[in-house]
Amino acid sequence: MKSLTHLSATVVLVAFLSFLTLLSSTIPSNVAWAQAPRLVGEWKWSHVGFTGTMRIKTQNPDGTFSGEFSPPHYAATIKGKVKGDQVEFVRSFTWSDGKEKEQRFEATLVGSGDNVRMVKGRVTGFDGRSDNSSWWGDFSAEKSPSVATIAAPGAKDGQQP
Repeated sequence: MKSLTHLSATVVLVAFLSFLTLLSSTIPSNVAWAQAPRLVGEWKWSHVGFTGTMRIKTQNPDGTFSGEFSPPHYAATIKGKVKGDQVEFVRSFTWSDGKEKEQRFEATLVGSGDNVRMVKGRVTGFDGRSDNSSWWGDFSAEKSPSVATIAAPGAKDGQQP
C-alpha cells in the first residue's frame, strides 16, 4: 500500500512538472511577441549625410524580418533580427562594378508598437573602398506612422491580423 501511494505521488509530480515545462515553453514566446516592436512598414533612414527609405515587409515571431532599401540608387534587400531592444540587419546590393556587397547595421530600438525608432546605430562592411571597413558612420531610422501596419506573427506587408 505504501509503494502504491508513493507511485501515485510520483506520477502526479511528473505530470505537474511536465505541465509546467509545457507552460513555460509556450507563454514566454507569446508574451515576447506581444511586446515586440512592430517593424513592418515604411521607415525613413539617415546615414552620414545620406537619407532614404526602407520598407520592412515581413516580421516573424522569432524576431527575424526582411525588406528592402529604396530609392533605386540605394536599392537593396535587407534581412535582420530583433533581440530585446537591439536590431541588426544586413543590406545586400550590387555595386557599380557588378559585384555583390554587404553592409551590416546595428541599432537600438526605442518606443513601442508602431511608434518606434532606431537610434545609436552604426554601419560596418562595404564603404565604397573596402568590403570590410570597421565602423564608418552613424545610422538612425524612424518608422513613418502614415503607413504603419499592425503585424501579426508571420505577417507580410499590408496584411492585418
